[in-house]
Amino acid sequence: MVQHRSALSEPLDRPTYSHIDVRDLALFHVLALSTEKAGGERFIVTAGIYSWQEWINAADGIDEEGHMPPVLDASKSGKVFGVRYRTVKETATDMVDGFRAKGW
Repeated sequence: MVQHRSALSEPLDRPTYSHIDVRDLALFHVLALSTEKAGGERFIVTAGIYSWQEWINAADGIDEEGHMPPVLDASKSGKVFGVRYRTVKETATDMVDGFRAKGW
């Protein structure tokens, strides 16, 4: 039997997965189709790795900016397309604002 380890059993400040705001991902899809120098290339599109604690801090409005060491190098996608990724704080702020607007 395979047992699933709950994410709640892990320290909240442990780096987890990479993240990207869905709006950034959509923009990269459009740019990949419309940017000639992107032809035939593959890109890693990620704003970096995060910890759950970063999301909690961002959602709570705590202004501590702890940057984890990058696991993936997404500099190529930023250079070719000239786009700045949204931070965890920006994405969490917009997400919480969206929840509040819906009365959640």
